Amino acid sequence: IGEYAFDGCTNLVSINLPNSITSIGKYAFCDCVALRSIDIPDNITSIEEYVFYNCDALKNVTIPDAVNSIKSYAFALCSNLKSIVLPTSVRSIGKCAFYTCSVLEKVYFKGVSAYEWNRISINSDRTHEGFGASDGNYKLNYATRYYYSETEPTISGNYWHYDENGEVAIW
Repeated sequence: IGEYAFDGCTNLVSINLPNSITSIGKYAFCDCVALRSIDIPDNITSIEEYVFYNCDALKNVTIPDAVNSIKSYAFALCSNLKSIVLPTSVRSIGKCAFYTCSVLEKVYFKGVSAYEWNRISINSDRTHEGFGASDGNYKLNYATRYYYSETEPTISGNYWHYDENGEVAIW
């Protein structure tokens, strides 16, 4: 999908992309303010800059297992984004990728420990005009983080799994 392909399509509500798609260009879904759901293809390896910028209706996003980077401003201004599923393949999250995602409250990480989470390079740019004391990935860093466990854990902590319907469920 090319750069700016659906930019400004204000009536686009959902999209189901086939797995044959291997890249989504910068700004591809920028300003798609009614976009509530998108199935990101499994072959995508990078969430490009501004690709979901100002997709205000997005509430939950699952990043495919092949993705290794989420670029700058990728989900910025997604002010209704409440949860995100992140695979262990993600190694870097760019500047302001989650800027103004003010209701982001749950990060379902497919890793099993904080050690794996800490291997992700998360850009914390505090120099951007207007940020004040926080950075553009503040809510990502301070949302409740859940670690993946296929079986019910015997130790206390925040853990999640997929239920029998393939939906995210907290243990």
